[in-house]
Amino acid sequence: MRKELDWLSHQVTTGLCAIFCGLYFGAFVEAQASVDQRLLEKAQFVEAEINCLGSIAFHEARNQLRGTRRLLMMVMIARRDDPQDRWPKTVCKNAVNGEISQVSKEIPLNSLEAAALRDNFALAREVYAEAWKEQLLPRGWECVRFFRLSDAEIAKLPEKQLRKLGIVSGKGMKFFEGLVPVQTHGSITFYKHPTRCAPLPTA
Repeated sequence: MRKELDWLSHQVTTGLCAIFCGLYFGAFVEAQASVDQRLLEKAQFVEAEINCLGSIAFHEARNQLRGTRRLLMMVMIARRDDPQDRWPKTVCKNAVNGEISQVSKEIPLNSLEAAALRDNFALAREVYAEAWKEQLLPRGWECVRFFRLSDAEIAKLPEKQLRKLGIVSGKGMKFFEGLVPVQTHGSITFYKHPTRCAPLPTA
């Protein structure tokens, strides 16, 4: 009788262990899959942000020095991270004037353009990794969120090209007339809003 009770006890214990161990393992696998999915989604998000940064710099400033393109990329990141939540929370959604679509329209690229695009993607990867750590906005740029071709550069371009870029439209001109120019780097002038400002870290 004692042996039968011990055997039954062993069977019950083994059965309960199998049930609970199975439930635990299943929950662990499900939790791990959820973590893996979140990591994958984060990696895909970062890669998309980097591609958008590189594409914007290619369209807006492909002939500019790396320092100017770095600043342009940081301003795009500053829009995304603006404390006032006035901007969409991704670099890609913050792209204005169709930078991304303009890049796609220019495909296929010649060899020089393709090399410039690759260089911008590599630079974008550096800037994204360094943003708000090694890479900050310059001193006095805590409110800079806008950029366009400098007035001197605009004066050199024929009206047809200006219209293609959307610079001579009444709405576009009036918008930038209401902003405060902060500094010009190369052919790009950077602006801030005269009143709306939620400061971000500067060097």
